[in-house]
Amino acid sequence: MVRWTAVVGIFTGVLAVAAAVQGWAFIQSERATIYPQIERISPIPLVSDQPMFVDVTLINSGRAQAFFSEARVGMWGGKSLPNKPDFSHSKFAVSGFIPPGNRRYFTVGPIEPAFNWAQIDDINRGNNFFLYIYGFVKFTDDFSVFGPKIVGFCGQYEPSQIGKAPGATPISDCQNANYEYSR
Repeated sequence: MVRWTAVVGIFTGVLAVAAAVQGWAFIQSERATIYPQIERISPIPLVSDQPMFVDVTLINSGRAQAFFSEARVGMWGGKSLPNKPDFSHSKFAVSGFIPPGNRRYFTVGPIEPAFNWAQIDDINRGNNFFLYIYGFVKFTDDFSVFGPKIVGFCGQYEPSQIGKAPGATPISDCQNANYEYSR
């Protein structure tokens, strides 16, 4: 009888673990999944001593509605990105919701700093001075129990790509884990 009770206890434990894994898999498949996409910056071509604006699209490819509470966008000009994002000069975008399978467009700006003519010239020539656009989106969905999810994004302006493909944006990914992340 004792052995049978131990077998039933082990079997019950295995069933509990299997149910927990299935529950976790269900939640992951039904969650909101947000992908920020930098559509464009303006003005193009870049103008010295003028503030810039950034058009961003938030795409919800998940199955649940996403409620975003904060979205920030900033710019950096330099030879490389700082180790950590600086949001002291970033702009806050409006909060709201994104139904599953939909997009939300917004324009953020004016974004500082305004670059001088020498910096703009170096950016346009790709002369070891680059323009980076970065930010993050904080959102929740119906399955957010332990707080909001945060998705970071970053793009590098590529002036050499302007006009090469119709409708293509001249912005490439930064490939920097401190800026492009999901947690």
